[in-house]
Amino acid sequence: MALALCSQTLWSHAIRWVKGGYIQWKNEYSWVNTPIICTVGRLRVLPKALQHILPKATPDDIERESEQTGQLYNLETTRASIWFDESVDNYERVPFPYDYSYEEAFLKQLGGAVIPESLHLPMKACLPTLNLEPGSNWFLRNLTDQEYIRMEAVVTPDDEATISLPGRKWLTLDILLLWVISWKADYRKNRKTTWSWEQLETFEGFTDRDVSDACQGPGYGPMCSDFWPIWVGPWAGHRLYVIIKERLDNGWKDRTENITRLAPKMLRVFYGRSLAMKNEHQEYWEEAFRQDGDQWKFRESSPFPWEDFDLDWDKPKQRLSRIT
Repeated sequence: MALALCSQTLWSHAIRWVKGGYIQWKNEYSWVNTPIICTVGRLRVLPKALQHILPKATPDDIERESEQTGQLYNLETTRASIWFDESVDNYERVPFPYDYSYEEAFLKQLGGAVIPESLHLPMKACLPTLNLEPGSNWFLRNLTDQEYIRMEAVVTPDDEATISLPGRKWLTLDILLLWVISWKADYRKNRKTTWSWEQLETFEGFTDRDVSDACQGPGYGPMCSDFWPIWVGPWAGHRLYVIIKERLDNGWKDRTENITRLAPKMLRVFYGRSLAMKNEHQEYWEEAFRQDGDQWKFRESSPFPWEDFDLDWDKPKQRLSRIT
């Protein structure tokens, strides 16, 4: 960067080189149009969108992947678990390109360069950065099912520029993305497919009694199987794309209203989870809960028979089921 500030010609060469590096990153590491999923090990099955990548099932595979095959921690190797283990071994962490290192170097060297102050801002603007205009409109697009969720650029309370669901500043892209791509089957109730958007509309959510229970310990928290649908995203294994708002063909389905109606229920579950775990994220979710205008009153819960609890802490806890 110090060399680039020596002349206009060197500056032009440096900017082309820097921008070329970002284009190379995009071509090599971008997740656009790539099936994406957030899941855990010891899988029996994959979501429907990814089942085509597995080898054809043998009779032994079918038996091992059956819901009748004992407890989760005793599972034999399955096609899905082999895929997961191989993926973990072969995948690599993607470097983040917009680390502001060029901008920091530019500002550091600028003080010693004989460059008119009037050129400082225009030169800084030449550097590639991730700039979001507050209020600008964006799409989270599902290229697999031709669906999309409308989003808008916001500035979070800690001054981070990002995009979120309109009117729900707490539901930022990272939270929403992790939700729609999350996957885990509910083996106890033999639920191996995600709920449709229409089914999610019927999700009861986290009541005041549930929040009260969560305060008493994780055994009462939102990881029980009652709330399994909220931990499984309908876009797990799909190909996604975040892009500034553009005109779409009539074949695209807008899922924004679905997410908007589901958001308060999601927030209650996430808030309840933080209460149950009592970790460093509790304050964040309490503030999001307050800003969303929600509130709750302590409700005494009925005692749960011991047989309704699953002592295997590696899978959701079993409670008196309200969801079939």
